[in-house]
Amino acid sequence: MAFCRRRYLQVKPAIKTPQRPSAYIPMTPPETPKPNQRLKMWKYNSRKRTTEERVKSFLQLQKKQHDLQVLQRRGLTVCGVGLPKNNLGNQLQISDKYIKDLDTDKNQSSPSFGTPLITFSLGNRDCSAVWISFLGKPINNQTLERLFVTCQQMVYQSFAEKLIEMELLDGTNEEEFTINCLVDPSSGEVLAVVEYVFMRTYLWVECLVVKKEYRNAGLGKMLLERVLYVAQMRQKQILLYSLPDVLSFYTNNGMQVSKKFAHPEHRGTFLTFPK
Repeated sequence: MAFCRRRYLQVKPAIKTPQRPSAYIPMTPPETPKPNQRLKMWKYNSRKRTTEERVKSFLQLQKKQHDLQVLQRRGLTVCGVGLPKNNLGNQLQISDKYIKDLDTDKNQSSPSFGTPLITFSLGNRDCSAVWISFLGKPINNQTLERLFVTCQQMVYQSFAEKLIEMELLDGTNEEEFTINCLVDPSSGEVLAVVEYVFMRTYLWVECLVVKKEYRNAGLGKMLLERVLYVAQMRQKQILLYSLPDVLSFYTNNGMQVSKKFAHPEHRGTFLTFPK
């Protein structure tokens, strides 16, 4: 109807239009919508990839599929292999899916120790130990390098005792892992080690080891309390993987079973501290 009225006014412009009531609001043509900023960004990001980028992406995907086939022929299950995108959670076998909360945190700094020297009882004698922390391998210090290597050997040995292949962790960047250890100040002997890494939401405890001759002296609980303090200061939630033989140690110290990361291939249990 409006279209016919416009034609009528164009054909006979001399005809006076009837007086409109005062309440009439003339219609104005709609303004041209402004381009959406998000649409601009999408168009920019969706540019055509070059031939070199396409070939590189194809080769990366082909390598992932090849690795997956090799592992399947060997009867191994490795989380995240073959996915177009994976993260630290896949490399550590936590989940076979990409979960953003398991991304590596760019900030791997830990709070300092309140009291570096601690004392404990072992049988009928009193012992002392000093907290030492490593973020990546130390350099230009032979004493610290020796302690670092000893801690790594304890971690590897603990995995070997549990029949866990350390080769599956070759894709992780060990420089992002933090090691806290208790060392005898008189002899320089490493008594206990805990290794962890910060993720987007979690503090993942990779390993907690106490030397055999120093077990049942409360050192494991000290390590766990240290990790809990670090998690609280960094506003992270502790996440770890426990095998059945040490599950009671963690549950007796307040940890709870987490079903979020349950996987049929896992023979252990994922645990978290309640918020």
